[in-house]
Amino acid sequence: MLHPLTLKHKINGAILITFLIIAVIFTSIQYPFQKKRYENTLEKISLIIETLVKRDEEGLGNAIFEIRLRDLRLRLKEMLDVKGMLSITIFDVKGHLLISEGAYPVNTDMPPDTQDLVTKRIQTIRQIQLNGRSALLYIKEIQVMGLRIGFIQIHYSLESLEQEQRASLFIFCGLLVSILVIMLILLNILLARTILSPITYLQNAAFLISQGRLDEKIAIDREDELGNLSKSFVDMRDAIRRKITDLHVLNNIGEIMANLHRQQDIFSTAIDVMIKKTNAESGAIWLMNAKAQFEFIQCSPIQSGEKSIITPNFWTGT
Repeated sequence: MLHPLTLKHKINGAILITFLIIAVIFTSIQYPFQKKRYENTLEKISLIIETLVKRDEEGLGNAIFEIRLRDLRLRLKEMLDVKGMLSITIFDVKGHLLISEGAYPVNTDMPPDTQDLVTKRIQTIRQIQLNGRSALLYIKEIQVMGLRIGFIQIHYSLESLEQEQRASLFIFCGLLVSILVIMLILLNILLARTILSPITYLQNAAFLISQGRLDEKIAIDREDELGNLSKSFVDMRDAIRRKITDLHVLNNIGEIMANLHRQQDIFSTAIDVMIKKTNAESGAIWLMNAKAQFEFIQCSPIQSGEKSIITPNFWTGT
């Protein structure tokens, strides 16, 4: 059987749920931002590659046209010095492989469907997996004076970009977890000092009252709801103490009256006790005799036992 959750567990659960909601909100804001940043970086990389190809396009075209492989190799090695370049491959106008340099050289001709795609779009850029590494594939026609001479294919590493994305995600998650831990520690300390300790104190005080220990001090010097609750506990304890005292007094009166034999002495004792308990100046007990008249015994300040036959002004009977 599951034990009921304590107040501390419930508050910690509420904190955790609130944090998760905040985390979801922040993630929903952060994700589009990171995605846009990633896309902008890809665009910058594409622009760098395109600028590099534009710079050497004419020289590459002439070398392809004249099939000068040594010249092509030198140009490709120079282009490979750009950080992030994995491999560069040159194909002739029909898609046949001419030369491939870099860490992941290509050893096959260009597929016809890729040629058709590049022909329609002039160039194509997409993300691929190259031997388990994330890379950007760039393919473009090489033209000289508007005529297609061949194709250039470039693989550019995206590992540094993805590492940056992972680092950013790790930092973001680390900040969220750190905030959660700090919130839980600070709020638990605050909770223990301001709520749980006073509640435990009042719980112990209630237990002592239930055990009949009505002289225990209950003191929580606060001006908030818990302070008001503490004052209510004090009022409750004092009320119980007064009730018990009154019960003792009534019990003593009962014992005294049980030992009295004359009716007048019983009434006199009763009126004396009531005057003392109510702080009244005087008191009287009215009795109706056989003549429909009222007989009373006045105890204070008139001497107890003095009798008088009068009809009170509130009497309306016959």
